[in-house]
Amino acid sequence: MLSLSKEERRRRRRATLKYRTAHASRERLRVEAFNVSFAQLRKLLPTLPPDKKLSKIEILRLAICYIAYLNHVLDVDGLEGGEELHARSLWSEEENSPSSVLLMSV
Repeated sequence: MLSLSKEERRRRRRATLKYRTAHASRERLRVEAFNVSFAQLRKLLPTLPPDKKLSKIEILRLAICYIAYLNHVLDVDGLEGGEELHARSLWSEEENSPSSVLLMSV
């Protein structure tokens, strides 16, 4: 009988039910951890309304804006006496609709 190449042995091992089941299990855990991480990040972002459903890309964009805002606040040594907070709409480039509202200083 012919000896199988390393690649062929790998392909055959991956074709087994045991391997596919283990791989699917690992993938489910990975996706679940990924989704939990996005949910935790979402809870840290101030939006109006607070329970607005956001896509993963919207969460990432909002986080980037919020981090930039916090850096700005640190750069100007906090809020000055006469500044107020106002709502600024963040627009989704793909959908051309407001994705959420982030509180920003004037």
